[in-house]
Amino acid sequence: MQNIKKIIVPENNAWKKIIARVPGECVICHEEIIVGEDIQNNSDQRINRHQTCVNALHEVDILKEKIIKLFILGDNKKATELYGEMAEIEANKIIKNCELEDKDIIIEKNNDKNKEFGDKLKNDKELKNAANNLTYPEFVKLFKKKYVNYAKVILGDNFHARIILRNKEIKFRKEFDDEITHKYYSDWTEEKLQQKPISKNTLALNMRYHKDTIYECTNYIYWIDRYHDKKSMEILFSSFNSSKVKDIRIIASGFVGGTIDFKLHDYVASIASELSKKNISLSFKIITDFNMHKDTHNRYILSSNVGYDVPSYDAIREGQDSTISALQSNVLENKTKIFLENWEKEQVIDLVKDWGKISEFLEKRGNAKSYRRECQTCKSVFDSKPQFRDNPTCPDCFRKTKR
Repeated sequence: MQNIKKIIVPENNAWKKIIARVPGECVICHEEIIVGEDIQNNSDQRINRHQTCVNALHEVDILKEKIIKLFILGDNKKATELYGEMAEIEANKIIKNCELEDKDIIIEKNNDKNKEFGDKLKNDKELKNAANNLTYPEFVKLFKKKYVNYAKVILGDNFHARIILRNKEIKFRKEFDDEITHKYYSDWTEEKLQQKPISKNTLALNMRYHKDTIYECTNYIYWIDRYHDKKSMEILFSSFNSSKVKDIRIIASGFVGGTIDFKLHDYVASIASELSKKNISLSFKIITDFNMHKDTHNRYILSSNVGYDVPSYDAIREGQDSTISALQSNVLENKTKIFLENWEKEQVIDLVKDWGKISEFLEKRGNAKSYRRECQTCKSVFDSKPQFRDNPTCPDCFRKTKR
């Protein structure tokens, strides 16, 4: 939007729409008028202005009339949307004027107004219903609209303009989601957050709960599950918010059969390479100490803003009776601390960087999902099932022996 200032000449019939025939300067934005542009000319005062500047000046008044009509007709949803548009136009004008004058947007503190603002949000029935009936990402969109609208009405134009300006900063958007949005969401959905039931009768909802749980995570995702395999990784990589999460760490166990093999190694290595191009770090480690394996019972998804005790992917997909349970803040802090301590232990080995050690470990224990072998007949390399690893025969050669 152009840097619009208040009109300095009265509105009257002297203004005529014309096409600029000579260069000039707009009396509203003080920028150049180019030959061929649509402008308005005031011949009495010998001044010109851009048609687009005139439209911008009157846009707010036009929107106000529409908003009033919509409220009278009972279309509150559309009226609220237009109010948001109007509020942002006014905020941008304040921002531009402050930038032109090289000064900060002045905010006057008022404790009574701040309390009124907080109470208005807290008691908003539409937001409460949205928190309990919409997905978290859908709730976030609605909450932000309501937040900025209430800010304008209660805390004033300057406060609202400051929010609009700061919302352009990535750091502020993250803080807003982590500290403000999720606080209200948690308060309104305390019971919902504590228990997200998984059952055979709600298979589609089960997966929605699981994906929403992953999508809510901000800054990082630490996920520990002894039974991690390629399927659980696929659901993670298809669900996390890549604009907010920059560090993903996974811990699984090497003492579990049928989950880890070359295919998982190759898949994680490929995804890690792909994510690194987006400045997202992905690491996957394997527990090779039996005592640590025994102590690792529950499965946790941990992040900076939320934490969950979750069932296995298979339990959620198959609808086994269980729950996805939110962690209280003190529990989340403790589980995160334990995760990071385990992450640094030498018995927890990187799946990609230390594949040689892990492959040797799996060979010794016989716990791999499959084994890469050279066919004893044709010498081709293939993935052998565990029961055939000592006498590897590729599928083609095996079929020939059966004929």
